[in-house]
Amino acid sequence: MTIAFLSFITLTTSAVATQLPSSTPTVSVSSFKSFRIHRQGSGVALSWEPAAASVHHFQIERSYDGEFFETVTLVNSNGTSIHRFTDENVFPGYIHYRITAVNLDGTTETSPVQMIRIVQRK
Repeated sequence: MTIAFLSFITLTTSAVATQLPSSTPTVSVSSFKSFRIHRQGSGVALSWEPAAASVHHFQIERSYDGEFFETVTLVNSNGTSIHRFTDENVFPGYIHYRITAVNLDGTTETSPVQMIRIVQRK
């Protein structure tokens, strides 16, 4: 007599994180003193402060799935002061942003990803 057992295992993972409208989380990394995002009118406002003046420019990158990022714009560095950009072309959903600092010597450093949820277009 032979007995066969079949076992099926299904793993399901999910992660949900949102930025509340009143919160502005700050992330500190080696190239960035700060990086914040928040809803502003019909867009998303980004502000960041580099840790060093050796940055030539910044690439602002956006993703709607958190995996594939597109470059939205380039912002020239103005030293170590606070930089700002408002992304006016957003659609409802979860939007992920990151900033890549392109240094004068050609090296790059990318910030951690910040996420915001847009419920509807204003």
